[in-house]
Amino acid sequence: MLSKKALIFAAAVLFASIAFAQPNFKLKQVLATGQAAPVPSQLSFVSSFSLNDAGSVAFAADGGILLKSAGNLSIVAGFGDAMPGGGTFLEGGNPWLTSTGDVVFRGVTTGTSGLFRYSGGSVSRLVSDGSVASSGDLVFPDEPSANAAGNVVFVDILGNGLFLFSQGGIRKLVGLGDPAPGGDIFSSFSSPTINQSGEVVFSASLASGNSGIYLLSGGNVSKVIASGDTFPDGAIFFGTFGNPSLNDAGDIAFAGSSDFVSDSGVFLFSNGNLSVVVPAFTPLPSGLDLFPVSASVGNGGQIVFTAQRLDQGGSTGVFVVSQGNLTEVMTPGTASPDGDTFTSAFAASINSSGQVAFATRLLQQNDAIYLSSDGNTVRIAGQGDALARQPKFVFPFAFGFSDIGQMLVFDQTFPGGTGLFNVSSDPGPLNVTLDANVGQRFGNDGVIQGFFENFTMNAVGQVVFNSNLSDGSGGIFLKSTQNLSRLVRASFDGSGDPAPGGGTFQGVRELSISDSGANIAFSAFATSSAGVYVASGGQISLAVNGNDLVPGGAGIFGTVSLNAINDQGEIAFLAQSFPFPNGMYVGANGQFTLLARDGDPAPGGGNFSLLFPDPRYGPVINNNGEVAFAADLSTGGRGVFLYHQGTLTRIAGPGDASPDGSTFFSADAPTINALGQVAFSGETFTHGFGAFLFSAGIVQNVAIAGDRLPRNVTVTFADMPQVNDLGEVAVGVGLSNGENAVLVARPLTEQDDDGAVLARDTNATLLTSPVSRNWMKARHPRNFSFEQRQQAQHK
Repeated sequence: MLSKKALIFAAAVLFASIAFAQPNFKLKQVLATGQAAPVPSQLSFVSSFSLNDAGSVAFAADGGILLKSAGNLSIVAGFGDAMPGGGTFLEGGNPWLTSTGDVVFRGVTTGTSGLFRYSGGSVSRLVSDGSVASSGDLVFPDEPSANAAGNVVFVDILGNGLFLFSQGGIRKLVGLGDPAPGGDIFSSFSSPTINQSGEVVFSASLASGNSGIYLLSGGNVSKVIASGDTFPDGAIFFGTFGNPSLNDAGDIAFAGSSDFVSDSGVFLFSNGNLSVVVPAFTPLPSGLDLFPVSASVGNGGQIVFTAQRLDQGGSTGVFVVSQGNLTEVMTPGTASPDGDTFTSAFAASINSSGQVAFATRLLQQNDAIYLSSDGNTVRIAGQGDALARQPKFVFPFAFGFSDIGQMLVFDQTFPGGTGLFNVSSDPGPLNVTLDANVGQRFGNDGVIQGFFENFTMNAVGQVVFNSNLSDGSGGIFLKSTQNLSRLVRASFDGSGDPAPGGGTFQGVRELSISDSGANIAFSAFATSSAGVYVASGGQISLAVNGNDLVPGGAGIFGTVSLNAINDQGEIAFLAQSFPFPNGMYVGANGQFTLLARDGDPAPGGGNFSLLFPDPRYGPVINNNGEVAFAADLSTGGRGVFLYHQGTLTRIAGPGDASPDGSTFFSADAPTINALGQVAFSGETFTHGFGAFLFSAGIVQNVAIAGDRLPRNVTVTFADMPQVNDLGEVAVGVGLSNGENAVLVARPLTEQDDDGAVLARDTNATLLTSPVSRNWMKARHPRNFSFEQRQQAQHK
């Protein structure tokens, strides 16, 4: 290994003309799909559910599909289950429960994914990804709805249209670009529901930018309502909330709003007539006003809806309207039957018997599903419920790598949900411990609900993460040795920690920790200030004030995010400035240097495009003040750049030569170590997504498609490489058998007897389809915005 001095000298000499060399790493598989995970055998999160007339409920939880029927909880499909047609189950969603007790769901497998049916205790395949409809369209099915006759309506993930599976064939019902009733054009479809008569209601987006609800009956498509429509009294319809609901009589219920209160609320479309059955701001007997946000109609004609109670800060309750009578099923703030407290419902459904199933958030636990019948409410399932299944890793991925052989791994397990794990990369038996997971209790503030924005591990193995708790608070948490502590409490109710300059913290976003743990930086906003704050020595200071002027004085920093900090207190960050263009900066003690600005020329060609913060930009900083970051370019794709001794240089970007013998299409997600080595993700024209290391002016392959591992599998893509100060790289990879693994790449010069040098087929190409590869890449949490992750969890 080069000395630090030699490395810096070599880098300075070679910056102008970067050379490329073949890789000199050996790869060791440390953790893989299917290995046991150290979490309790309990559910952590429930999401979408379906209720039938028998009172049974099918639902998705922790990536599996479950069924609660006659008091018994059974696994319809869970991770590792053998699937018909080959392969094993990885994860699923969007279950639909028919009146006969069958469950239709979307399943992702190591073989061919698609729609499956659970009936009589066994699973059969319905529609495989890539099936051909009678119209000639290739379909990738999702969002299924089924009736007792065996007909299944679904949308195509690729956006080609709305399709019907019936008697073994697939027929297109409505397609992309078809004319929509009312003079518009269909551009996308969602939330279809089919009744026993074969009628289908669905939501659709239109080419004009409007959206609407449509009914397909007898082969004809008619419009129920669309945004921009005008009511007889002159009110203009804005749009719908939630999904439309259809019963066997052809009645359609939904929640929507217009610019008139009288034309907003719960709508019912019946026998061709549209009416508002529960207007917005309807008062309860207590005098409290309601604002409906979703609605569902049962075969008995009753409508269940969720509505914000405007006296409780928008908390959502559950209500039923039947023959003009309004009944409250769930009231926020009241006790749940399992000893917790209801806080806010987010979904509800009603059957022909008037039974109501609803999903709600709780004060001391994560979400749960309940069934209410004749005034009696019972728990169906939720966080903390035991499941007779050994939790196993599904798609482990590395997000940090210490200098003491510890890796930070993020994954969703079944059961157990999402969690952060400490994995030892040292020789010897695998040692995996839990840092934190969804459903884990934190004092009297409830349980962890999720991990947002980012999480990272420093050189000494400390882990910081941003999380929210079931009591409504959130903050920055630190896991050091065996202790989990909250450094900063944030809450919109005024109970957050005091912020520098006055007021309290309301919300926190991105964070970073220095190598020694001496400094922790986090982006946050308080009642009196916003910017990047630093926790150091037990004190919190505002290091970058969003209201301060940018260097040169042309505007303010504005919204500051994507930060990185070193032991000297230097901070690299992205500022969404006003009115100045967005920029990447580095500095300390109020003195900052502009590294890159939106629209400015970028080294190596093109102009920087920094319109929106993206965690894959970085930045990252080492104790020498070197900063690596990625940026979009006006020429297309992304590039990775290094700021070193006052000079900004391009490491890799679109069109640059790649060490896999091809050229880069894009590069991002950099990490940097104390020696100035930069690991990054790159997409090349021959091998797709791979992991690379820039060291002493040379870009090397770390893991690319075609690398062969034990069990006769090969790497199909690699992403998010993490480099430590020893020059070792931890990286998550996809495998040709549909699984994931976490690898450690060590320089071949090291004395290492814990694994053989694994062969690389330099002529190999990707072994998965672009659809599955991009789906697996996109599922990593750093590729989602905060809002997207919340929607995905509660869909």
